Amino acid sequence: ALRASPLSRNAVSEPAGPKPEVAAPRPGALARAAALPGKAWGKVRSFGALVNRMAFGDPELRHLMAPHRKAQGVVAALMTMDGLMGIGMAFLVGPLLDTAELASRAGLAGSMPQLILYSSLILAAFIAYLATERGHVLRKRLLGLRYVRDARVHLMKHLLGQETAFHLENGSGALANRLKDDTNYLSFKYTDVPLSLLHYSIYGVLGAGLMFYTHWPMALAVMLVAPFLGIVNSRFGVAITTLSFKEGNEKAELMRRNQEVLSQASTVKSFAAVEREADRYAEQADALRAVQDEQVRTMARYTFAAKFGDFFTKHLVYLVGGALMAAALGMSFGMIVQMTMYAGFVSYAFSGLSSAFMSFKKYDGASKAIQGMLARTPAIVDPAEPARMGSVQGAVRFEDVTFSYNEGNKVLDGVTFEAKPGQTVAFVGGTGSGKSTVSRLLLRLYEPQSGRVLVDGVDVKSMARADLLKETAVVPQDTRLFNDTIRFNMVYGSEGASEEDLARAIKMAKADFVFDAGRFPKGLDTEVAEGGARLSGGERQRVAIVRAFLRRPKILVLDEATSALDNESERVVQAALDDLAKGDAAHRPTTFVVAHRLSTIRHADVINVLEKGRIVESGTHEA
Repeated sequence: ALRASPLSRNAVSEPAGPKPEVAAPRPGALARAAALPGKAWGKVRSFGALVNRMAFGDPELRHLMAPHRKAQGVVAALMTMDGLMGIGMAFLVGPLLDTAELASRAGLAGSMPQLILYSSLILAAFIAYLATERGHVLRKRLLGLRYVRDARVHLMKHLLGQETAFHLENGSGALANRLKDDTNYLSFKYTDVPLSLLHYSIYGVLGAGLMFYTHWPMALAVMLVAPFLGIVNSRFGVAITTLSFKEGNEKAELMRRNQEVLSQASTVKSFAAVEREADRYAEQADALRAVQDEQVRTMARYTFAAKFGDFFTKHLVYLVGGALMAAALGMSFGMIVQMTMYAGFVSYAFSGLSSAFMSFKKYDGASKAIQGMLARTPAIVDPAEPARMGSVQGAVRFEDVTFSYNEGNKVLDGVTFEAKPGQTVAFVGGTGSGKSTVSRLLLRLYEPQSGRVLVDGVDVKSMARADLLKETAVVPQDTRLFNDTIRFNMVYGSEGASEEDLARAIKMAKADFVFDAGRFPKGLDTEVAEGGARLSGGERQRVAIVRAFLRRPKILVLDEATSALDNESERVVQAALDDLAKGDAAHRPTTFVVAHRLSTIRHADVINVLEKGRIVESGTHEA
């Protein structure tokens, strides 16, 4: 027996009896199908967020661009005019060529006014194009330079505000690289990329729109090809970006090797290792060259693919347009040229937007690194309402202070001592006993895990660090000078000092070596070279002592200031340090001396012997 479907009179009858079993969709497949709209919407949102970041930057770093928004707006306006003029010339070329073709058949007289009009408009558009092109190229470059400058200053100020531990953990080389290279990348990301997005979008949107306006069937054919050009650009872009990262790493390693070998040139020569180091350098240079060779080959393949795509797009227009023209289907010679130019704009836009995307992804890592640094809050910060010190006397007290650089390894363990105003308090002990840590806690370069450090009865945590440090001076174990003049280094921190004050400080610090015309023909204006390399260790220490004299500190820290000197230099520097600690009738600083040898602290009022982070003995040199 047969039965009809109730859904239609013409339905095909099916045999009676049991129906064959149909496999039910698996729950997993149904779940995946149900999730597809959500995934698609998620990708759309992700793409929208990416475009928003490309156009306006990361929310956390937009404040760096805020002072430059007006300049960026001017560049954007010029780039918009540039695009409109370029598109306008292409729009006028078609009528001009069609008029010229008509004139070649019907005579020039009737077409002359139109030829003059179109030619004049194209010339005007070309002049405007050149003017806006020059304007936006110049202003965009200046915008980038100003952005880099401001970003570097902002980042430098932020880095200098971090605690000492941060700088020890990261190293000066890594931080210098952030300031030098990453700020440049940040500029490209926040000035070049958004403006490129605007520039290429104008050409792409207007080019495609005019193609459809002029001849939509041909436009459709060209637009079907365009995505494949974008895919080609994207594929090569990933390879180029990867190679760019590799090149950057190899360059950084080569620069590190440069600095290391050149700074150790005397050691290399002393061990007859010139050839060995040259070979090591050659290996690193070869590694960089190998990456650059691959980069060149990849760029060559990319250029071939891009040129082929551009050629194919334009000749597709020629082929389709020529066929339509031959078939007399409404396509003129001028329209073919127009469509070719529009297709070129679309191809140019796809290529440019792909390049902008690659640049954005390439520089995204640099911006995230800087973003992380700027988001970092220093471990040591001033209180919201710091205590006002008034006139500092220099009384210092440590109360049961415990401190460790690494968790579980106590450098100071329950240290308590007191220094009265004007006293000289010394700390001696073996390496790692905690001597220098005392001075670092006093200067609030670190903070104790427990206990208190008091100046004039006020916890240093309650003070603004600037208020504390302007009352202190430090002569470290190994003074490194700025690559500037002797004068600059001597008055550093006391820039308002008079010539009389400087002369007196030089005399008291026994730093009259600066007046040796044979060695220093420019006197105080002699450049000291990197780190003060033109001066001996003893001379650098005396420059630091001049600096301390000029500050007239209430608290003075001498952190193993003579430990690295020869006997004669130590004798001269020690005499100057003794004078510095004594001060004068009107001013005598509270002095903390960190030393290895008891002979260097014989004039101390109190000597504290440290062992394993504890004060195990206190007294005087005689006692």
